[in-house]
Amino acid sequence: MRRILYILLILIVGLSTMSISAQNNRRNLTSLLNEVASKRKVTISFSPTLTNNIYPKKGITNGSMTEILKNLLEDIDLDFKLTKRGTFFIFKSKKPIIEKPKPEPPKKPIIKIDTIKPADIKVYAPIPLSVKPLSINYAKFKSISVEPYNTPVISKDRLPFIAVKSNLLYDATTTFNLGIEIALAKKWTLDISANYNPWKFPKDVRLKHFLIQPEVRYWPCERFIGHFFGLHAHFATFNVGALPNVSFVSDNMKQHRYEGYLYGAGISYGYHWAMSNRWSLEGVIGIGYARIHYDKFPCIKCGAYIKTDNKNYFGPTKVALNLIYIIK
Repeated sequence: MRRILYILLILIVGLSTMSISAQNNRRNLTSLLNEVASKRKVTISFSPTLTNNIYPKKGITNGSMTEILKNLLEDIDLDFKLTKRGTFFIFKSKKPIIEKPKPEPPKKPIIKIDTIKPADIKVYAPIPLSVKPLSINYAKFKSISVEPYNTPVISKDRLPFIAVKSNLLYDATTTFNLGIEIALAKKWTLDISANYNPWKFPKDVRLKHFLIQPEVRYWPCERFIGHFFGLHAHFATFNVGALPNVSFVSDNMKQHRYEGYLYGAGISYGYHWAMSNRWSLEGVIGIGYARIHYDKFPCIKCGAYIKTDNKNYFGPTKVALNLIYIIK
């Protein structure tokens, strides 16, 4: 038994020594490139980290430098190129790997019906099953009352329905004003505003008036969202005169007092800005027509009557910057 172990050990050591000597006899790519460079007196640039562990299958052959390098780098993921300075540069490249065609799977034998003999066909007799009818005692079941399912009603209209507003421009003139806007449809609303100023200011300045202005609005998108167009009417009573000396106030309004009423209609355009779920801002401007009936007086103190007259007015009929609170 010991002799057999010794013989096996000697064989293993001998085979390992032969493999090491065979590997030592094969030269790596680094030494082969250095030898070619010295014999041909050319410069070959390469990285030893790439070539030290590579042992080419073919050695140095005769021929041109291109043929020698092709033989050395055959079946190796390295390539070379000749630079403008006449130096051969060795670099790592990914050569295309030619895949071997996969063998086709063996085809299953096709059994022809003509080859089947009647003796090969086996017919099995059906297995008898004993099925007993179910005995149900229907008296045990009580009558079941099914209640109708009440489908929850979900409002299709989740848009604002009613809102109140105040015109900040009228507030600046100490005029009481209040507006309300009610939804008529998805894209239609009705806006009604009323303004009242009962004050008599210093220097006999008067801006007394009462104005009501209903308006039907169309919203291209949805009500209370973005742009809108309106058609409004107006009716007002007034007692106005001795207005302050401002550039946009006429001399008649500075030196006389007018008392009377007016009515008319116009069109308007506006935009609605939502600031939160409840609060919004709205800008409106409108133009239209007004028929004015008035009595003219020369001044406020004396109050002497001058004349009664009518006037047709075309121009701005509405301007507002509304602060809005949505109730519902």
